[in-house]
Parts: sequence; structure tokens; C-alpha cells
Amino acid sequence: PAPSVWVKADAYRITQVLTNLIDNAIKYGREGGKVVVTFEDDKKEWLVSVKDDGPGISPEHLNRVFERFYRIEKSRSKDK
Repeated sequence: PAPSVWVKADAYRITQVLTNLIDNAIKYGREGGKVVVTFEDDKKEWLVSVKDDGPGISPEHLNRVFERFYRIEKSRSKDK
């Protein structure tokens, strides 16, 4: 059986963050690509990562990716 993990956090916000990360990995990853979600325990913290095998983000956009409503590709500004 998988180990149980208890986190003192806002369950809605944790769900929202993971949903957004996974949704973006699916939307912006390469067609037919792969999305991997991992949970790692380093004994002090849990690390959750979402990785895809898409093209990634160009260096010139990295400093702006956390701006609200910032879009790298303007053509993808509407939901698919």
C-alpha cells in the first residue's frame, strides 16, 4: 500500500495548483507527448513536480511567466 501523507494546507488551493500545472503540461506539451507527476519525500519536505516533454519556455519569457494573464503565445490566449 502507498504511504499516507498529511498536509496542513488549503485543500482547494492545492487542488487548484496541481490542476493548473497538469492542465498546462497537457495543453502546451508536444502532441502525443508525456506528462509525469512525481511526489518525493526528502524527510523535511515533500516535492511535487509536473514535467512534460514539450518545447519548454524560451529564456526571454522566463522572468514573466508568473505575471497574471501573461501569455507567451497570444494565439493560445483562449481556451481550446
